Amino acid sequence: AVLGLVAAGYALYPRVRLMLNTVSTDDAYVNGHATFVAPRVSGQVVRVLVDDNYRVKKGDLLVQLDREPFQVQLAIKQAAVVAAEADLAAAQAQVRGLLALARANRFRLEHAIEDVNTQIANLRANVATLESRKATLELARNNLRRGEELAAAGAISKEELDERRQTVRVDEAAVT
Repeated sequence: AVLGLVAAGYALYPRVRLMLNTVSTDDAYVNGHATFVAPRVSGQVVRVLVDDNYRVKKGDLLVQLDREPFQVQLAIKQAAVVAAEADLAAAQAQVRGLLALARANRFRLEHAIEDVNTQIANLRANVATLESRKATLELARNNLRRGEELAAAGAISKEELDERRQTVRVDEAAVT
């Protein structure tokens, strides 16, 4: 019986010693700082770099997300930027073309205005020439009338009277 008690004591000794030196409970509560972490972006987690009860500081890397969806989005956005830059270059070229067209149209308009002003000046000159020829015709008719009166009195020759008639015809043709 003593031998059984010694054998049982020898077998139970490590277990009793462990129970006396270890504190355990089924519903323990530890008062500590627990912080909830929320991600800035959502994504597939590739690697977790911390485990429960690790001490972390601000700025420590906790998890690593899969880069592929973000790289795809980056490539899409970069392509959109390249397309927008191409559209901008095309729009700038179009603006330069429109400016050149506007300058050409302005030059044509100025040229047309100069042509109109030249035509107006020519018309005024023609009107002045017509008025001058009318006055010359009026003078020739008056000279013919005086010449006919003088020819009836015998003061001028028939040749001079014919010259005055011819001058009236030439001046009438010039007015016409």
